[in-house]
Amino acid sequence: GSPRRRLRTLTCEISDIAPMIERQIAYNKAISEEGLRGDYGANIGKVLLQMYGTEDVKILAKARAAAGSDARMNGCELPVVIVSGSGNQGITASIPVVTYAEYLGVSKEEMLRAVTLSDLLAVHLKTGIGRLSAYCGAVSAGCASGAGICFLHGGRYREIAHTLVNALAIDSGMICDGAKASCAAKIAMAVEAGILGYYMFSLSFTPSRAFCFSTRTIPICLPSICSAVRQTFPIKTEGSCVSVGM
Repeated sequence: GSPRRRLRTLTCEISDIAPMIERQIAYNKAISEEGLRGDYGANIGKVLLQMYGTEDVKILAKARAAAGSDARMNGCELPVVIVSGSGNQGITASIPVVTYAEYLGVSKEEMLRAVTLSDLLAVHLKTGIGRLSAYCGAVSAGCASGAGICFLHGGRYREIAHTLVNALAIDSGMICDGAKASCAAKIAMAVEAGILGYYMFSLSFTPSRAFCFSTRTIPICLPSICSAVRQTFPIKTEGSCVSVGM
């Protein structure tokens, strides 16, 4: 069979992850929507939409993620599916990816795989700063969501790895000042870094112009990121082309 078909046997069955990821999407979308409906905390989600409108998917991705945190950190009792032990990270890793999946009109399987990739990379990045840290954990999830968005646009190993490197170079080192309303603003900035990290690489029109920050500027090295991508979606390299099973 084709290389793509042979590769399918190396990756996970969608039925193994679908129930868990579908629950994450459903729960986290519900609290995001509640955050945009109600009056919670600093209303960062609403502020973003009022300032920049609802037509730009980048703004919508940030606003929906921030709105989920607005609600969660300010009294909403709706359940959230967590990532790395954090509800805010669970929202941040999933909602921007789902927003782009809906905008791009991809298949349900592609969306589920993209959210899974984002979740796993968020966990992988978070291990670099430990369970309890002075660093904001939402940065890991926001940068990972950029990788999920990259995947939805057809990005694979090379593109995903450089998206993460760029995003972390922009936003790593953000300090946590405690769980409160300001978390939503940090989430918006982390998602912005993830999206910008992807576009920095993808909009360089030729490989020789593709821009990526040096891995020396961030605490997590590129080989470690690449290893996580390989483990999440086994990759086969043919010449200069890299493909990932879907």
